[in-house]
Amino acid sequence: MSAKEQAATKNISTAKENLAGFSILEIILSSALFALVAGTLGTTIVYSQQTALNSSLRLKAVFLAEEGIAAIKNIRDESFYNLGDGTYGLQINNGVWELNNSNEQVDGFSRSARITSNSTSSKDITVTVSWNNNSSEDSSISLFSRLTNWKNQ
Repeated sequence: MSAKEQAATKNISTAKENLAGFSILEIILSSALFALVAGTLGTTIVYSQQTALNSSLRLKAVFLAEEGIAAIKNIRDESFYNLGDGTYGLQINNGVWELNNSNEQVDGFSRSARITSNSTSSKDITVTVSWNNNSSEDSSISLFSRLTNWKNQ
């Protein structure tokens, strides 16, 4: 074998060794990239589901607070003087909304209504709904309304 042939054979052997090392490096890098993409995708899915759940809980809390304001308006329509200052729960008794002295529990939500006099013919109403949003923190929303004694004005 001539010197030229020996050099060519050596170059081919070196190239094969370099290709084998390159393949291992490709496998390691592609595995790392796959793990990164899969981890990011999994985290995104979990975060999206948690956000959707929290949004639905918040929406239900808003509906309960709006219902509380409407219930107090119904009590006001019966008689403005039924709205004494204080913090109350709400209940339906024989189809009629009433104030009671404890927070109301509805499907894992706690609802309370705070009534304060603004003047002799108006009351400030704040309905607060609290709940646990399946994490370590509690959440709450409050809605405010000012009601007047419109029948006697």
